[in-house]
Amino acid sequence: GSRIVYTRMRPMGAPMSVPETSVVRDVKTAREHELAQPHKHSCRFSPDGRWIVGSEHDGSVVICPPEGGACRTVAKANPAGPTTWSGDGSRVYFLRAPEGLEGRRDLWSVGTDGSGERMEITLGRFKAIDSFFDVSVGGHVVWSPYQQGRRELWAAEIR
Repeated sequence: GSRIVYTRMRPMGAPMSVPETSVVRDVKTAREHELAQPHKHSCRFSPDGRWIVGSEHDGSVVICPPEGGACRTVAKANPAGPTTWSGDGSRVYFLRAPEGLEGRRDLWSVGTDGSGERMEITLGRFKAIDSFFDVSVGGHVVWSPYQQGRRELWAAEIR
């Protein structure tokens, strides 16, 4: 499509009263509009372009209409982090850290209506800032766990 979604950060030195915002931009027309507050992180368009998924600071995994309007919470991540869609757009993937297992991240998914939440796979240990993953159209997850002194890219099939 011709649209992107991004987080417009607070300008350096600006007071905390200046909000950060999630912005949808039409790259053909350069028109922009903001999504409902609070701002979202790791926003991604659904495969059909009709929805945006992202996460909020409180861990809410939300689905929003790209034209603006109310977002709906479908799950809670722990902590807030990246989100992505299944290839067919029927599920949303996100990360959770199990209680008492510092650094470990599990990949979870939920239906777009908030039903059918399930743990998919344990991805391993991450530094807090390095929690990134993606899921292919064919259902393969790729991630890079934190391994001191090593750079690795891991992949697995989601069944």
